[in-house]
Parts: sequence; C-alpha cells; structure tokens
Amino acid sequence: MNSVPLYSWADSISRRIIRYLFPDEKYDYLEKARRLVKLGKYSEAKDIYNYLISKYPDSFWIHMDLAYYYICNNKYDEAIIECNKARKMKSSETYCIIMYVYILLQKMEYGKAIEELSSFVNLNPKYELAHEYMGYAYFGMNDYNNAIKYLNKAKMLGGKSGELYFNLGNSYEIKGNNDYAVIEYKKAINQFRKNNKINLVSDIMKRINKLQCVSPVVIK
Repeated sequence: MNSVPLYSWADSISRRIIRYLFPDEKYDYLEKARRLVKLGKYSEAKDIYNYLISKYPDSFWIHMDLAYYYICNNKYDEAIIECNKARKMKSSETYCIIMYVYILLQKMEYGKAIEELSSFVNLNPKYELAHEYMGYAYFGMNDYNNAIKYLNKAKMLGGKSGELYFNLGNSYEIKGNNDYAVIEYKKAINQFRKNNKINLVSDIMKRINKLQCVSPVVIK
C-alpha cells in the first residue's frame, strides 16, 4: 500500500459546532493550535495543547486534537495514547474510531485495523471512509480480493480520493487485471492533479505506460 489519505476529522466539523462546544477561551486556543499545526509550527502548537490539557483534562475533543497533532508529527504511539483517552470518554464516536484505525494503518497493524472496523462497517454500512480504510487494511495483508471489494464499495458510496483510486489500481495490477488498473490509475492522476499532488503523477504514468505497452500516454 503506497499511501493512506489523512482526513482531518477537525476539518470535517463545522466551526459553528466547535464554537458551540467551546464557547469560551478553549475555542480560541484550539483554533490557534490548529492553525499552527497546519503551518508546521509544532512546538508552538504543543505549548497550547499542554495548556489546554492541563486545564481541561476531561475534554474529549482536546484529546482528539492532540492525537491529530501527534499524527502530523508521525508520532503514532503518542497519537494512540491520546486517541485511547478519548475513546474511554466516547467509545462509539465515529471520528475517534476512524482516527484510531488511521493510526493502526500507519503502524501497519492491519489485522487490528480490520478487527476494529468489522463491527463498525456492519453498523454503518454507508460510511464510505470505513470501507476505504478496510480496503487499505486488506491490501496491507496482501488480500487483494477483499481490498478490491472494499475499495470499490467505498467508491460506490462516493469515495473519490486519489489514494483510493491508486490503491484500487494497484490491487488490480497485482491481480493481473491490467485494463481495470489503468482505468483507476488515470482517475488517481486526475485527483492528484486537482489536489496539487503533482509529485505522485509521474510514477503512476510510468505504471500506465508499462501496463499498456504502447507509446507514452498523455493525460489531459
């Protein structure tokens, strides 16, 4: 598996909800910390999170934010610790489960990720990202049939990340289904270009040219 998209749970919650959850100084501090993380100013962000945790140790969302901070720093063991603290407060919270699984995927603990997602997918059959992450986990286990099954399910539910298309194409390529692989690789290129991930395009085009065994393909 080449890449797993990091979907920021923080970005998927409207500012209105966050403002409702944190009507006082917590909101302002939390927003400032998030901005610093996005700017790569991790040390400054950590100072704010340390303050927030010391003052509001039982805040589910602050622990989730801190877990996201550690993910951005590639400190997955620390992220797991914060995520588990949040899970003790709200064990069924969707954002918490998905972030926890994302961390497991980064740690290449694919079996645990599948175990964590299995019941969640059954209870939330239309939650696209759960199927997508399940597909990545099966890919990591070299179970390409199930990877294709879940990644296609995610796509059917509206998933359209470049990573989804790429890993689906990769699964098809490994299985020898070159025509399907090329279709998904082309979709991946389009999405990566839209999201300004140009550095990933060249490798995929080489894969397409190799699979087609014809003159270099040009994607417009």
